[in-house]
Amino acid sequence: MLIVGLALAVAVIAGLGFLMHPLVALRPPEPAPSYLDPKSGATKRFPSLFDPATLDISLIVPAYNEESRLPIMMDSTLDFMDSWSASTDDGVTFEVIIVDDGSRDGT
Repeated sequence: MLIVGLALAVAVIAGLGFLMHPLVALRPPEPAPSYLDPKSGATKRFPSLFDPATLDISLIVPAYNEESRLPIMMDSTLDFMDSWSASTDDGVTFEVIIVDDGSRDGT
């Protein structure tokens, strides 16, 4: 009898969850994430993976205690990217993102 009662309770809870599911979907959508542009002061929407690309290449450089090597690498990298961009018909748009997490030097 106890097992039948537990089975019935589980069935009722599952049924209520199924019936309530459409109500959960009726909540208004959350606003798109945005940020305050420090240059213009305007609120802008964060880009989405579905937006058209605005750059051809993103270079991500991990840097940890690279104070002495980073400027040399950046000079070489930027020289190469600028010459490559100049050699193409449409140019190459790019960004360089340096990621530093806890360096103890001046990186």
